[in-house]
Amino acid sequence: KEEDVTPRAAPYRGPETRSNFLICPKTMKFGKYLDRQKLAEWSPYYINYEALKELINLSAQETERALTDTGEISQTSLSVVRTAGRQESAEERFFRRLEAEVSKVGKFTEELVSQLRAKMSRMQAEAVAITAQSAGQSDERREELGELKARLMEEAKRFGDEFLALEKYVNLNYMGFHKILKKHDKQLPHSPCRQFYISHLHNQPWVQGSYADLLVTLGHVYAEIRGDDEAANVGVQILGSSPRGSLSGSVLGTSPPPSRRVTPPLGG
Repeated sequence: KEEDVTPRAAPYRGPETRSNFLICPKTMKFGKYLDRQKLAEWSPYYINYEALKELINLSAQETERALTDTGEISQTSLSVVRTAGRQESAEERFFRRLEAEVSKVGKFTEELVSQLRAKMSRMQAEAVAITAQSAGQSDERREELGELKARLMEEAKRFGDEFLALEKYVNLNYMGFHKILKKHDKQLPHSPCRQFYISHLHNQPWVQGSYADLLVTLGHVYAEIRGDDEAANVGVQILGSSPRGSLSGSVLGTSPPPSRRVTPPLGG
């Protein structure tokens, strides 16, 4: 029986706060930090940082052997075409795995955003329908509508937390790719790739994307439920509780594209 790997929104865990986001201790290795921060139910969809790190270590060992045997280092291109019959190097496997990891994160993010948009569309329709039915109803019907409003309010709160869980997921992976590329160039200075690949990373839809419109719509749902225009600012308040403000914003010292400064957090 095949494992069900359909992405699902994070379960409601109570309100997220700024302190919950991406403060990596300087003394903690990033791989351990990632394991502590990621949601267990999304575990297969995070960057496999340890696997990429192992390929970098293998590449460094291959380089050392080549220097010992021939005194020369064979450089690997990002677009390398392997000669038939030649064994694939660890560095070639690293680049292939790196691209697969970027694609995996992008597809999962797309699925989650699609689910959130569908949920938001339904919530908005329900909020409008409840408001339309509120006028001129009997006391019993108004009580029923009040219960529906309360349920929808709780769902709206969960939606905000699910959005922040998605943003945290994107931030962790974005940080992970920066870290692994920095590690690659540090251990393999003869074939630097960080500058090129960071540019490639910033062009990915899951990095470029801004989903603040979901929170704007969430504010409108709150306004419909409460009958209060000020409630429309709820989405902005949720946005302000995150460290970036949008999925394409800054990550602990980096600025939004296209002029994002590559300043990954400390920690190995």
